[in-house]
Amino acid sequence: MYGADPKRALTTQVGHCAGLFHMKVEPHLVHIVSEGTSQVMSLDAFAAAFGIDPAEAQERHAERLRPAVEAEPPPWGWDHPGDIKRAKAWLGVESNWSDTSDGGVSVFKAACYLRDLGISPELAEELISDAVPVWPGGWPQDHIARKVAHAIATQRMCRAAAARKGSGNTRNRSSWNG
Repeated sequence: MYGADPKRALTTQVGHCAGLFHMKVEPHLVHIVSEGTSQVMSLDAFAAAFGIDPAEAQERHAERLRPAVEAEPPPWGWDHPGDIKRAKAWLGVESNWSDTSDGGVSVFKAACYLRDLGISPELAEELISDAVPVWPGGWPQDHIARKVAHAIATQRMCRAAAARKGSGNTRNRSSWNG
């Protein structure tokens, strides 16, 4: 993959291929900047080369995720007892937890599934925290909260994109149905 991040070769990760649109924030066309030998840079060197203030970038990222947890409830409301029961059952099946390259499991996949069931972001964090089978040492304390926020943000972006296209299909195409 031209010296790119090896995680991008995993089926559990989203690749950003040249000629396709990156949809995480504002859609933009992905292109190859250069080909050549890979060079490892420290975060500070990378930030300096591109004029990025890491603290400011982190704050902008956190600010962007804050509204994401203020998700619209499903028509039947958040946290229906039957949905909670299904969520706990799904989280309790070890094979539903996809392995990740850092030795952990896909919390994002679990968060998307719970979101699609109608589990509120707050309860999703709690249920996933109680059920996650592996907690790698490299995960920050807010790992689950961030993944739940990303799941909600992904749903919003998919719905907004569908509305822009006028398709009327607002179902989140990134979700897993367990």
